[in-house]
Amino acid sequence: VIIENNEDFYQIVEIRLVTPDSIKIEGNYERLILLKPNERKNEYFIIKVSDDMDKKYEYTIPVKIKTLWSESSANFVVLDGEQILSYDDVDFFKELTNNENWDDVNIDCEIDNNQIYIYENLFVECVIKYNGKEKINARFCLFECEDIVLENQIIKKQFIPKRVGRQDIKAYVQNGDFVKVDILPLTVLDRPHINYELNYEKQMKFNEEKSIELTFEDNVLEKSQIEVLINNNKVISKDIDKLDNNKLILTISGSNLKSGENEIKLIFKFEDKNKKNYVQEDNVYIELTNLNILQRVIVFIIQLFN
Repeated sequence: VIIENNEDFYQIVEIRLVTPDSIKIEGNYERLILLKPNERKNEYFIIKVSDDMDKKYEYTIPVKIKTLWSESSANFVVLDGEQILSYDDVDFFKELTNNENWDDVNIDCEIDNNQIYIYENLFVECVIKYNGKEKINARFCLFECEDIVLENQIIKKQFIPKRVGRQDIKAYVQNGDFVKVDILPLTVLDRPHINYELNYEKQMKFNEEKSIELTFEDNVLEKSQIEVLINNNKVISKDIDKLDNNKLILTISGSNLKSGENEIKLIFKFEDKNKKNYVQEDNVYIELTNLNILQRVIVFIIQLFN
């Protein structure tokens, strides 16, 4: 929690952390903070999620912070397999403000790309620089923690995304005298998907013609194609990015359908920026209704020869 006193006199600020029952707060959830004139201070809470959460699910947990004058809220995601920190690993944050000016140690991390797909991996490279002469032990954490001896070194680890969305990669090196942190923002994208609107009537008669209209979003992926099959018979194949106004209108004659339910299969083939190929398949159904005896015979013969 970042609190700031913009006045030229001392102020006492009361802050409270409000969490759901699934969260346990280590220490006091309510604190009184004395701020000097024009002082900016970081106040840290250590919280722990319940051990009995179902590992098959991803939990989005709200946290609310209240003062006498204002209120702030945020969410964080809990997911099985994410970085696990012990109390000792995170306890140093309470002293971060006092320790962050230790100039002999620095950590600088980089990633090749700040936007990846969920199926991709990337490497995080952290450069640790130490200008001191003493031999000092420290603890380095990136996804998991390990003990190191401070020296100029490069540590490289692989990041495997487990969820989509905006997230931070955090790395830090610390001991009892200092802590240095680097945070890398990252966006993990879901697998690409062709988005469109579909308009059609679910029923038609033998002597009618109906249209199926597909309107695609403007950001259609490159090299994207659509194939349309009616009852497993291909009727059209088109390049989506070459359509006029991003629309495809397919006219269907009732005499080419079978009695009852007919499957219209939409098969999309496309590739993403990494040249990875995808196939997306959607189905819609149209029912041919109100057939007389003669129409039933005609439909039967057409389906027989098809």
